[in-house]
Amino acid sequence: MPYTVNGIGTHYYGKKNLQVRRDYCRSCHHLGDLKSYDTRLWFVVVFIPIIPLGRKRIIDECPACSRHFAANLDKFEMGRQLAISGALDEYRVNPDPIKALEVHATMLGFHQREEAKNFREEVLDHFGDREDLLEGFATMLDEINSFDEATPYHERLLKLNPASPAGHIGMSYRKINSRELDEAAGLLKFLMEPGTGKLYSLGPLETLADAYQKIGKHHDALNYYGHLLKELPQIGQVLAFRKKVLKSEKSAGKGDSLLPVSDARWWHMFSGKHPGISDGYRILAFAAVAMILIAIGMLGRNEYLRRHRSVYVVNGFPRAIEVQIDGGKVMTVEGRSKLDLPEGKHQVRIKLAEKESTEEMSISTGYFERWWNTPLWVFNIRRGAILEEKHLIYTSKNTPSESLYRVGELVSYFPHVDYPFIEAPASITTESHSDIKKIHISIAPEKPSQIVFALQQNNQMEDALEVAETFLRMSEFSTELMAHYQAICEKTNNIPRAVELLKSGLDRRPIEVEWHRSFQDLSEISCDYQLLLKQYEQLMNENPEDGRAIYLYARLLDDRDECVRLLESSRKLAPDLHWPVFSLAYQSISNGNWDRAFLFLEDLKKLNPPEEFLRDLIHSTYLAVGKSDDLIEMYRQEIKPDPLSSGYVKLIRVLAFQNKNQEALKTFEEWKSKLPPQMLDQLKPMIEMARMFVLYQIGDFNALQTALSDNKGDETQSIRVHFLMATNRPEEIVQLTGETA
Repeated sequence: MPYTVNGIGTHYYGKKNLQVRRDYCRSCHHLGDLKSYDTRLWFVVVFIPIIPLGRKRIIDECPACSRHFAANLDKFEMGRQLAISGALDEYRVNPDPIKALEVHATMLGFHQREEAKNFREEVLDHFGDREDLLEGFATMLDEINSFDEATPYHERLLKLNPASPAGHIGMSYRKINSRELDEAAGLLKFLMEPGTGKLYSLGPLETLADAYQKIGKHHDALNYYGHLLKELPQIGQVLAFRKKVLKSEKSAGKGDSLLPVSDARWWHMFSGKHPGISDGYRILAFAAVAMILIAIGMLGRNEYLRRHRSVYVVNGFPRAIEVQIDGGKVMTVEGRSKLDLPEGKHQVRIKLAEKESTEEMSISTGYFERWWNTPLWVFNIRRGAILEEKHLIYTSKNTPSESLYRVGELVSYFPHVDYPFIEAPASITTESHSDIKKIHISIAPEKPSQIVFALQQNNQMEDALEVAETFLRMSEFSTELMAHYQAICEKTNNIPRAVELLKSGLDRRPIEVEWHRSFQDLSEISCDYQLLLKQYEQLMNENPEDGRAIYLYARLLDDRDECVRLLESSRKLAPDLHWPVFSLAYQSISNGNWDRAFLFLEDLKKLNPPEEFLRDLIHSTYLAVGKSDDLIEMYRQEIKPDPLSSGYVKLIRVLAFQNKNQEALKTFEEWKSKLPPQMLDQLKPMIEMARMFVLYQIGDFNALQTALSDNKGDETQSIRVHFLMATNRPEEIVQLTGETA
């Protein structure tokens, strides 16, 4: 069939040799005038013919659905002419009724109705008394629904032979169609004789019975149905026939049924060999079985998913941890481990740093959610890891991904994850205008101190303390982590807890200097100075060759000379320990000996101590010994890779020290220009505080006083106090802070 989209495609144009016949469409079974004609197929643009694609013969075009047969016109004409002329030639050579019927059939096959009509008249002039010829013409015309043309031949056949079965059957159909059922019954009476089913088709009797049933004469219908059952017993198992018989029996009120017991069984629905089961029932049966199998599969899949949920146990601590779930096998988790667990509540026993605890983990999802999502759960041992949930967007627009962080969650639930703890691909092939979104989760590479700080910000103080204690017991000492831990203990009135923790590590060997320093600095410990001094004197006496023990005792002494002597001894016994050198440098500074402090500082650099211990010492010492230019160069190198680093603050302080006030202001403006433009409004308070700091450093107190008048928030109190001190106004400091002068 021709096809067009928005006026572009193929289309027929022109109609010649039009022939119309009334018949049923072979596609939609609509009764209408079927057209056959010659035409031409074109390629069209906006329905304008552009390129001819050939001449066609359209055969039986339906007015309802437009379906039709299409043949190449030239081949169709050639075939028609050859077939008809060949059949005619054979007939002319040897005139015979059989040959005549072949010619007639060929003409009707090519829809040559007029030629066929003329040929019939010609043949009947010669063979008008032949029953087989009349019967053949009538049957052919009936088959193409030309009933009006066929009727005279049936009548002529009966006139020639009143007992002709074909004539009786043909005329009976006319009577049935005109609702003259009794006359039709008379014509078909010969089919009611016993044994006629072996000689003739009993289809006309069934048609007559159906017609009686349709007008409500069910007793008459049952009479004919009964005869059909006697002549053709197998018809009693045909579903369509059984339905008709049952319908008439019910309407006639007949108790005993004419029908035999059906031998159809359920398995016949799938064999396709039993007449008592229609194709529709077979399709429904197969569909039902398919649905049942799908349902069973989905139920089985649902139950399998319920019993096999993906659970990751993650360990954010630096040491392997023993984990046991529901009393099962003990497993050692280092980093992460994957498990398959059923939904429900589970008891998780954890053995960590000689401490055992039990936590409850609940796993559950909605029934229907199991089919559509691929969720997973993460059990975070002691909340010691931060989970990063990254939403990746693969697109040609280079859209950045977004990250969410799960902090302090013992059990984290993720409804859907594409890349769980595996590396996501750097790129995915997509269509030019489409986005592909994926979810990736991993353990964020945060330091322990950052994890504890994040928990503190979430107001999860107990969790923060527990995580900090676990890290401090298991890993190398972190000054930053210990500072966070002590701050939380003080804020939550848990100093005794910090004391107990630090006491638990005093006996470790080798001696951990940072651990002991934190213990000595605890307010609850340092308040009893004599007891503390005695404790570390004993430690030194027990370890006379250990420079660490000597240093820890020396840092507590009030006697500077003795302190320096012991620090020198500690330095010799522990040449890799930076703390004695650090203390000697500060002892020199406190004595005003900056040149000696500088020498200690140079020695200290060789020991690679933590950077935070060196920064202030380097700054003060270099200024004191006249190496401010070296500081400027160092800070300028520092800010090159990180323009927003604190090196700008240090640089401004050094420039102010050198009285390079304009350069200090220029450096401030340079720092300000490198801030993200979209964040300037948000960072405005911080920028103003930085400007006031610069004004204080360069000594522009008039401008600073104006700035302080415009900014009276609590965040300015510190710099306001420094300004009042620099301008010799202690009384105002008392009013501002409430402190004594």
